[in-house]
Amino acid sequence: MNVFWAKFVDRYVGSALCLVLAPFRKRKTSFLRNVLFVQLWGLGETVCTLPAIKAFKSKYPKTEVAILATDRNAAVYMGKGYIDELIVLKPGMLQLLKFSLKNRNHFDLAIDLEEYLNLSAIVSFFVARNSIGYDSQLRSSLYTTAVPYNDHVHVAEAFMNLLRPLKINSKVTSLEPLAISKDSKLEAKKLLKYCGVSGNDFLVCIGIGTAESSKCRKWPVQNFAQIADYLIKDFKAKVVFVGSKGEIDEIDDTIKLMEHKALNLGGKTSTKGLFALLSRCKLFIGNDSGPMHVAAAQGVPTIGLFGPNLPQRFGPVGPKNKGIYKGEICKYSPCINVHKGEVPDCCYGSGTQDYQKCMKNIRFEDVKKAIREVMEK
Repeated sequence: MNVFWAKFVDRYVGSALCLVLAPFRKRKTSFLRNVLFVQLWGLGETVCTLPAIKAFKSKYPKTEVAILATDRNAAVYMGKGYIDELIVLKPGMLQLLKFSLKNRNHFDLAIDLEEYLNLSAIVSFFVARNSIGYDSQLRSSLYTTAVPYNDHVHVAEAFMNLLRPLKINSKVTSLEPLAISKDSKLEAKKLLKYCGVSGNDFLVCIGIGTAESSKCRKWPVQNFAQIADYLIKDFKAKVVFVGSKGEIDEIDDTIKLMEHKALNLGGKTSTKGLFALLSRCKLFIGNDSGPMHVAAAQGVPTIGLFGPNLPQRFGPVGPKNKGIYKGEICKYSPCINVHKGEVPDCCYGSGTQDYQKCMKNIRFEDVKKAIREVMEK
């Protein structure tokens, strides 16, 4: 199911189900033998859930922690010692409802990490005796405890806020490193060797893409080409572009604009292979996207570029990382409000002169300055 139809079904069918189920909301119980965390979607947001899940396990070490994910984001949860069970489904309403009915009241508690999906609330309603989720939209009527969403803090902190009713008051200062298997390390090693990159090289990874929704988050490719040339010339860097299979041609177009040679690794890694590849980098630069959060989690100095969204909410976490935002010039920014289900393309429209106005406002000099600041740290 593509993104459009998934959101369509969630908004209309999911909302109707929430209305039907709300009168049957369950009462709270005090048992906490097992808990299910529900996170079904974005790679970057999934990375930001790990500090909260680890904090829960630290507070309740005897409680079995299960994760419900999809094949889009499950790799993030693999190999984490504080996760006892990983349940992976294919995205889709039927699969989720089938799982819900099969596992009715199996868990003592479900914690819905999704900011706005109705289907995740419905799953939580069926599979657990208690549920915690955000106090927004119709779905909040299904939770036994609804927590206000604070859109003035980073999303990793917003996830942590869901644990406040459980007397967990941890703060997020860094992300959790993602587990890298031997096979993933070997995948990255072979790929870099094929590209002529050695362990002593100053390896820089650049992510020019975004997820399927809100393509207006992209910085213009000619700017990425300019910054890649600068890194190669002034830092003697080896520059590789990473992305999905659908971004291969766009990366090729970027490299054609460059004076120096760079490598296109779009679509050439598995998800876990991407984790291993990014952990080898000395610097990551990219749009507001999943690879940016992966790089930050792996301890790589990271620069994220923002316009439709705010770095205060979704920037790369960590003291040596930086989010660049020049969206003040745009009357719509931030137009992305994930907690409200608002992830539009540019409000000016793709055919207008002001399309991507907030991203175009980020200049080469802004990123050049950020590179100097990050590398000095």
